Amino acid sequence: MNTNTTTNTNINPIKSNIRNEQIDTLNELIAVTRDGAEFYGDAAGKAQSPQLQTLFRHMADSKIRRV
Repeated sequence: MNTNTTTNTNINPIKSNIRNEQIDTLNELIAVTRDGAEFYGDAAGKAQSPQLQTLFRHMADSKIRRV
C-alpha cells in the first residue's frame, strides 16, 4: 500500500489565486487573438482591393500562428 500521496493542502492560496489569474489572462489573450484572426479573415473576404485582401489575409494568418 502506497502511503505517499500528494494533496493540494500544501498549496499557498495566494499563489493559487495568482496562478488562476495568470491562466485567466492567458485565456483572454488567446480569445482576443482568435477574434482578431476572424475579424481580419472576414475583412479579407469583404475587401474589394486585391492589396487589402492580401494584407488582411496576412494579418489573419499571423494571428492564427500565434495561438
